[in-house]
Amino acid sequence: MEIFQKVDQKRILIGIGLFTSLYVIFNLQEWSRIPAGLLIGAGVIYLAWKYVKNGDKPKRILYLIIAAFLIRFALGALWVWALPEYGYDNPVNNAGYVMEDAFNRDQASWALAQADEPLLSAFRDFSHTDQYGGLLFISAGIYRYLGGMIHQPLMLVAIFGAVSALAVMFVWLIADKIWGRKIANLAAWFMVLYPEVCLLGSSQMREALIPTLVLVVIYLTLLIREKFSWAKIITLGLTILIGGLISLPFGGIALGLSLVLFVFPYYQKWIKGRSRWVAGVITGFVFFGSMAAAWLYVTKVYGVWYQQYLSLYGSGMLTYVLEQIPEYLHSSIITIYGIFRPLLPAALTNQGNPIWQGIAIWRSLGWTILLFLLLLSTIKMIQEKKLIHLAGIFTIINWVWIIFSSYRSGGDMWDNPRYRVYLSGIQVLLAAWFAAGLKGKKNPWVRRGGIAVLLTVIMFMLWYINRKLYDFGWAFMELWVHTLITLSLTGLYIVGDLANSKYVRSRKTKENE
Repeated sequence: MEIFQKVDQKRILIGIGLFTSLYVIFNLQEWSRIPAGLLIGAGVIYLAWKYVKNGDKPKRILYLIIAAFLIRFALGALWVWALPEYGYDNPVNNAGYVMEDAFNRDQASWALAQADEPLLSAFRDFSHTDQYGGLLFISAGIYRYLGGMIHQPLMLVAIFGAVSALAVMFVWLIADKIWGRKIANLAAWFMVLYPEVCLLGSSQMREALIPTLVLVVIYLTLLIREKFSWAKIITLGLTILIGGLISLPFGGIALGLSLVLFVFPYYQKWIKGRSRWVAGVITGFVFFGSMAAAWLYVTKVYGVWYQQYLSLYGSGMLTYVLEQIPEYLHSSIITIYGIFRPLLPAALTNQGNPIWQGIAIWRSLGWTILLFLLLLSTIKMIQEKKLIHLAGIFTIINWVWIIFSSYRSGGDMWDNPRYRVYLSGIQVLLAAWFAAGLKGKKNPWVRRGGIAVLLTVIMFMLWYINRKLYDFGWAFMELWVHTLITLSLTGLYIVGDLANSKYVRSRKTKENE
């Protein structure tokens, strides 16, 4: 590592520029496309590291960014090698793609790159594979000017993976600015390893880019709050514009997020002059107003009922369960169900293709751990009365987004986590904020939450084993009965533990007196 630290940065930049220029001008052999993609990705990482102004960034964060980059590219290479051989026998897997949307868009991008048409056709003739056209335009541009005559999907994976890896740097910068190094280091590690981000970062999906763009928007907004600069304003505007080009709704979300964070200090200052009751009512009004606006937008614009219809009839068990309850509750049940997907017990008992079962377990384990930390971070926020702080505003934004990602997607197994990962940076920040406070400080909610999660997983494992693997006569196969019993068990445990803790504290107080 010391050798790399001693290398002249200008020489590295000159070398990257030289090799990239040679590649573009002289059109090297086809096998060089993937190394060229890696080289361009490395150049993106280097330039971002060098020109993002924070001279105090430790070198180990650069190594984490590189590790994230290599993990994402290695996964992309794994899909290309393993899925045609060991995946399902369908066009998507046979072509080495982990997602159908990535397959359709990438094939269209290559076709547009090779066609005698302007790239702006991405927004017209080729728009059936990309409803917004922006990512198709970018992908086709990369293929046309850097891709040669043979389609090399891994070249795009390398470039997108580099952008995805930069989320590590920006999540560290934001956490360091708000909470300090300890939380920043933990957040960076979480972003390197979180399965859903790694999976999407190893694909040609827009979600490989959007989590990084969200963090860039947050970071620039925090910088502008500290010290106004037209350069920062222009950079922020360009970032939001690029986000809108990739996904028009995301451009609106990024703009709204920036405005909320910019206005928040003034709101915080104003609310502090009011009573706690007034502050709670106003903040609650803002929260539920945001929920209502998001619900109205998603329902009217995106036809969410069709997505829920697909979920309803795409799962025999879900169809059976929903047929037992009133129709007006269907939307709520599907949304709540989607919040927990991908579900760990379902992944563990799945008897499908081994490689896809491995992916399912990996994803569901990552989401189970992160969801657990997000619930505990919410409890910490309430305990420490941090509602009118950045931790509080991040918590509100996070839960609004998680709920509406599930609602918008109809609780779908793939679309739901894909939408949810847009704000994975905020989720990682909150998880690190909670987890960093555990060392040397006992938090009883960690024990309570951990045992509650374990009980829930075990109970649903029993249900899934009886349903999918071996019928051992589980008495509570009616799902609503099983769910009620599981919730009752976890609730009784938490109430009992709270009562016991109160009794122990009371006894210690009497002994001290």
